[in-house]
Amino acid sequence: MKMIGIVFVQILDMKKIFTLLLLLNFTVFFGQTKLVSHPLELKNPSSYHQILNAVNADNQVFVFACDREQIHLLKFNSALFFSDSLTIKRPAKNYEILAGYNFGTSGNPFLYWASQDFKKILSIEYDLSKKSFKTVESEIPFKNEIIAASFTENNNFYILSQKENGNELKLYVFNNGSLIEQSLDFSAFKITDEKEKPKKLSTLLNDNPIEKIDSKQFNPLFFTVQKTKLYTEDNKIILSLDHNSLQTQLFSIDLTTFTITEKIIPQPQLEKQNGKSNSYFHKQRLYQIKLNEKQMVFEIKNYLSGEIIKTFSVKENDSITFRNSPLYLQTGNQRPRDLKTTKKFLRRLSTSDIGISVYDNQGTTLATIGRVKNVPSTGNVLLGVSLGVGIAMGGGNVIIGDFIEEDNVQSIYLESLLDENSQHITGQPEPLAVDYISQFLAQKNNIENNTTFSYKDFYILGYYDTSLKEYVLRKFQDGL
Repeated sequence: MKMIGIVFVQILDMKKIFTLLLLLNFTVFFGQTKLVSHPLELKNPSSYHQILNAVNADNQVFVFACDREQIHLLKFNSALFFSDSLTIKRPAKNYEILAGYNFGTSGNPFLYWASQDFKKILSIEYDLSKKSFKTVESEIPFKNEIIAASFTENNNFYILSQKENGNELKLYVFNNGSLIEQSLDFSAFKITDEKEKPKKLSTLLNDNPIEKIDSKQFNPLFFTVQKTKLYTEDNKIILSLDHNSLQTQLFSIDLTTFTITEKIIPQPQLEKQNGKSNSYFHKQRLYQIKLNEKQMVFEIKNYLSGEIIKTFSVKENDSITFRNSPLYLQTGNQRPRDLKTTKKFLRRLSTSDIGISVYDNQGTTLATIGRVKNVPSTGNVLLGVSLGVGIAMGGGNVIIGDFIEEDNVQSIYLESLLDENSQHITGQPEPLAVDYISQFLAQKNNIENNTTFSYKDFYILGYYDTSLKEYVLRKFQDGL
């Protein structure tokens, strides 16, 4: 059983790893700044180590770090100076997963531990002013349900489950340590395949598990090729379904009233045959891509009205005028190569699931279009530095764990720069913070439990330095 949002593989795209290698070697030290470090000793074995970062409304940063016996809470103020700490005993062994966080009405941080099956949740409220804590145990009455995602949003901790058979999702909402259960019934909506045959939501999600997308960060194609994606913004959940290549079906779930509204936005049309398709929701715009080996159409639409903002279309013998990069093909950590022709690019993309990722960078929008798939390998390959496993905490908190063994992963993609009106602009895409983070981590061998999270207008890489026995926060920014 795949529990998306609980355990997943995190791959930071190997963007221009070799073409930018010399540039990054020169600029990595300018692309990052050490903000603060604080003494911290996590007892071995390291398999018990878990770290979670949390940021409150006042831009104070909290670090929860645990080993086999203790949980350490470190607090840094909005200037990112160390301000306080508290160490308590780790909870009973049946609570294995550092699952999430939020902040109470008093401003105190709440930390949520989960059992392996998420049926038991332990909330710990920290009161740093009194150097005390309180715990509350909750039992989630799962009944024929599968965990779909967990995340922190709008100062609530959510666990989303799906019914094993039917058209219902369930949200379990934690606030101030208390639990509220809310059913989300989709039976009033028509979910069909391309032949207009009805599909149960449970069947669809079993075939296409939910992928949680954090729109504040760069999301690699490894995530965005998935056909079912979940976005959060403005106290809403947006659930997008792209299993039907004729349309994107989107459900908006209000997290206050829990009402559900539907939008169906047709996919672009190709001149001949059907094709592969997918979409990406970003800032009230829907970015859709559809292609076969003869043609590709990239379309941007207003999510609220469905109105087409911009259409880019290219055929197999045309040049792709809206691209700002070569047509990259890269396997593992091998040197990327340019596919040279649109025909070769489309032929490769048309053989597997495709995706699109959208990210705001230096006043422009960077769209990455392509696909990622496993290919046969004679050995294990380190994907840049960033292939790992972790726990999805939500709230912009991504954990990159220990490197795991994996066959070669092959990526084929192009990059396109757009202005605020979705018009193509020329120029070379700037290096991203994830490029600098990947390069920095590649040069270090004493880093454990590294996490990245967005903070103000930059990113913070947090990690445990196993040599110096300290926790470190480093600043990384997009651009040179």
